[in-house]
Amino acid sequence: MCIASQTGTYAQVYPLSKKIDIHYTQITIEKAFAEISSKAQVYFSYNPDIIPLDSVISIHANQKEVQIILHQIFGTRYTYKTTGNYIIIQKQKTSKQVATAKQQKPVQIKGTVKEATSGTGISNTSVYSINGKQQTLTDAQGNFELTMNAHDDIAIAIQNQNYVDTVMVFNQQTDSTLTISLTTKAIQDTNILVIGKQLSKQAIEQVGIISKLLTKEIQTHASNIDFFTERPFQISLVPYVGTNHSLSGTITNIVSLNAIAGYSYGVSGCEIGGILNMNRTHVKGLQISGFGNITGGYVRGAQIAGFFNHTNGTSKGIQIAGFSNITKDSVQGIEIAGFSNISKKKKSGIQMSGFANITEQLSGIQAAGFTNISHVHVHGIQTSGFANICGDSVEGMQIAGFTNISKKSIRGIQIAGFFNKAQQVDGVQIGIINIADTVSGVSIGLLNFVKHGYHSVSLQINETGGISALSQFGTHRLYTTIGLTTFYPTQTYMAGLEYGLGTIFRYKKRIQLHIDATVTNIAQDIRKQANHIQLYTASSSLSFGMGNHIRFFGGPSYKAIMYNKSEIDTSPLPQSQIPLYSQSYTTNDISIDTWIGLQVGLQYTW
Repeated sequence: MCIASQTGTYAQVYPLSKKIDIHYTQITIEKAFAEISSKAQVYFSYNPDIIPLDSVISIHANQKEVQIILHQIFGTRYTYKTTGNYIIIQKQKTSKQVATAKQQKPVQIKGTVKEATSGTGISNTSVYSINGKQQTLTDAQGNFELTMNAHDDIAIAIQNQNYVDTVMVFNQQTDSTLTISLTTKAIQDTNILVIGKQLSKQAIEQVGIISKLLTKEIQTHASNIDFFTERPFQISLVPYVGTNHSLSGTITNIVSLNAIAGYSYGVSGCEIGGILNMNRTHVKGLQISGFGNITGGYVRGAQIAGFFNHTNGTSKGIQIAGFSNITKDSVQGIEIAGFSNISKKKKSGIQMSGFANITEQLSGIQAAGFTNISHVHVHGIQTSGFANICGDSVEGMQIAGFTNISKKSIRGIQIAGFFNKAQQVDGVQIGIINIADTVSGVSIGLLNFVKHGYHSVSLQINETGGISALSQFGTHRLYTTIGLTTFYPTQTYMAGLEYGLGTIFRYKKRIQLHIDATVTNIAQDIRKQANHIQLYTASSSLSFGMGNHIRFFGGPSYKAIMYNKSEIDTSPLPQSQIPLYSQSYTTNDISIDTWIGLQVGLQYTW
């Protein structure tokens, strides 16, 4: 009988697949084992009665797999199985020996697992055959019992998360009783190493739905055994009823079929589940479930679920869910969900959902029926039915039915049905209301507010005797004008609200040219709320600075006043107040009077 022990963390590289250089002439097999073990960081377990350890061999290999090197040494006389970083060597059986073994009665292996120093029994220790077909847990006193098929060599592994792992290989075809002593790990290792990343044990087991579906035995085995075995195929009804038995959490399957729900270490191929697929560490390939897919590590490939996909690690590929995709790390690829996509780190690719997309940082496209949220940067496009929100800066485009918000800068375009907001705009804002601290591009809307932009108030009089009190705000490229205009010299009291847009051309420091277009909604008798009239004005004015803030301005304008003749018989403004070069047009009940006018005034800017 041979007993081998090892502690540590296992990498996701099969012991037989590790490549090494080895060159020896006239070396014993026992020393060859030691050299291979040291170079490949693997451990051999075997029955010394079946291997001539003192035989002398010569071996030369450059970057060859351990399996090839063993084949050069022994030919086809032995078979090799692995569990963790152990390589179990067994003698190749003839077809006659296999047939004889099938006729023999099962072997009962009983024993007690004890703590090496105190002799106290260790409970909840995994004891299992290396083929994974038989497994059990020790009871409160450390006792166990396994029923195994008769073989020339029997190999069992004994593992507990707090003790050094042990593998036993012995030639026994009769019932046996064992006493196994385990030593405490010098440094307790509570992590699994998976492609260079450490994932907490039982990470997905903390999810309520999973903890209810798994038996205590399955969870204990998964906690004790911190490496995995790969199998070509498994089928299960539920996690505790299937071909992988209670060791399902330690096995990676190439093809996995789960009638209701399945639980495994990972998938490297294809997995189909009627309701739920659960994988502790990874999915590489295709995963399809009628309800949900849950992965404790990374996904490389495609996940399709009727309701949700939940990934604790990174995702590269495609995720499609009827309700939601949730990834706790970064995502590269395409996510499509009926309700929401959530990526808690960087998203590179496309997110499409019926309601909301949420990510830490976006490089790509987000399209949602209601809202898109990126907590940090956006490099790409956000489009939603209601709102796009970026917690930092945007380089690209935001398009929303209601509002776009970038808490820092926007380098690109913001288009919203109502409201755009950014700290700095290096591009274009288009919306009813646009708000920014600074704008080096242009804000286009009914109201454009720029904190460090152009602001002024002015008082002006025009050729009709109308007096206007106006406020302008925005940028020199495009500003908004709002104010109040009154017409006192008329026969009846007239007043109106004025709105418009304008731009400034700077010729010199103190000389500017203003181009404005405004519309004034006038009530002929505002106190009676009757006879509303529209006055359209296009004007140009030269303004002259008289200090840092005061400017005098004046210039020509072209005006058109439109009114309904069924309400007003004659022009709202008496002919004596309309300058020369006037013309009148009438279409049905609508009359339009046009003329060339003049305005002058004073302005205060800051």
